[in-house]
Amino acid sequence: MKDGEFAQGLEQFAYCLHEQLSRANPGQNIIHSPLSVRTSGGMVRMGATEGSATAKELDEGLRFGGRDVREIAENFDAVLKTYEQCQILKMVNGLYVMQGHEVGEQFGGILEKSFHSKPMEIDFGSKQAASIINNWVESQTNNVIKDLISPGVLDKDS
Repeated sequence: MKDGEFAQGLEQFAYCLHEQLSRANPGQNIIHSPLSVRTSGGMVRMGATEGSATAKELDEGLRFGGRDVREIAENFDAVLKTYEQCQILKMVNGLYVMQGHEVGEQFGGILEKSFHSKPMEIDFGSKQAASIINNWVESQTNNVIKDLISPGVLDKDS
């Protein structure tokens, strides 16, 4: 996927996302980051089985145009490397996996190399789960974003 195609897909995704959010929240101001949402979805897409209904739906919804996962990952890597150079805006991604669930080696490798994110194990059913996630988010955002996850929201089925 060429940079232009990646950017065009992001633009299409951004318009669609904004339209959906505007319809769901009429008359309200909306602040969102289509790139952040698409990056999170892209991380999930890397774990979907090629050719599966899930992979196809993610490709369509995220506007990846049915591209090869390797190409998608390479484009995210290029974009995220650009943000690493930025002194003003910092972009981080995290993926928590239920403790005891194994992350496939290939999936974990793609997340680390292309999405600059190492999967982290957590017991979603523990009372400390929200605090662990909140502490990570706070540390990654220079203490700007605090208490993202409310206590009691997470459970063993999260």
